[in-house]
Amino acid sequence: MKLKELSKDSLPREKALKKGITSLSDQELLAIILGSGTKGKNVLELASEIISIYRDFPTLATTQIDSFYSIRGISQAKAISLAATFEIARRSNQQAPYLSTVSPSELYDHYQLSLGQKKNESLLLLCYDKRKRIRKEKYLFEGDENELSASIKMILSELNDPSCSSFIIMHNHPSGIVLPSKGEIEFTANLKARSLALGVELLDHMILSASSYFSFKENGLLV
Repeated sequence: MKLKELSKDSLPREKALKKGITSLSDQELLAIILGSGTKGKNVLELASEIISIYRDFPTLATTQIDSFYSIRGISQAKAISLAATFEIARRSNQQAPYLSTVSPSELYDHYQLSLGQKKNESLLLLCYDKRKRIRKEKYLFEGDENELSASIKMILSELNDPSCSSFIIMHNHPSGIVLPSKGEIEFTANLKARSLALGVELLDHMILSASSYFSFKENGLLV
């Protein structure tokens, strides 16, 4: 179907102007980024094909520019536009959320495109002051579960800071399975006890993947 055969209100740009950008589907958002289709394939059809191949935006966000060339109608300019769009989204997520009211689900939304997408297991530390403002956001290591278990001293050294009164740790599971292991549960209990001895409270331990998260606080494991 040609775009001119569609009603004007159903075209992505016109729909965005009339109903707002949040009213657009993933396909329509991609169509706006692409700008145009190719011979025998309009821009909405091209956008639909991209989504059918890559499934979702988190997957697209980690796709290399060269990979887009396999789709007929994706020129170098379009591939760079796609990559640039997702790089902007990734960088916007790298600024720490400074509100004290941030929930585990909001933290997950914030770090899904960064920590959640990492290929190696990584540990992120967020330190809060007495007014619940983030004072430190720091990646402490990349490795595996064995390194996580050995990292308590590293975390405690970062907590030995007058401005830090509470903290959250987050790490990813590249496997996609976010349920904690027995070792991670024991690690968290040990870390909570030792940090309290310093006068610093562990607010939560979150495990992230590209598609889900597990919060120790939400699941009653921080007692």
